[in-house]
Amino acid sequence: MKDDFNIKVVNIVITADLNSKIDLDLASLMLENAIYEPEVFPGLMYKHNNPVKSTFLIFSTGKLVCTGIDRKDKIEPSLINIGRLLKNKGLFKS
Repeated sequence: MKDDFNIKVVNIVITADLNSKIDLDLASLMLENAIYEPEVFPGLMYKHNNPVKSTFLIFSTGKLVCTGIDRKDKIEPSLINIGRLLKNKGLFKS
């Protein structure tokens, strides 16, 4: 067995809680690149390109899963960006 390994991170999976309910029906109408089929899966899938190409699974509870990021320093900017997007579109429930 060879002792040298070539390791490359290709995908980091992130979970987060935005601590606010989200209107997924409205989000599916307002967000481009969003897919929401609640009879098939309870989360909205949102493909995002800013600041890095990634995919978010967003749940009505405010929890989300993000995949597709390959660098640790891109996690926080991506989460901040999705939070701002949801807030600016008025998708957080009161």
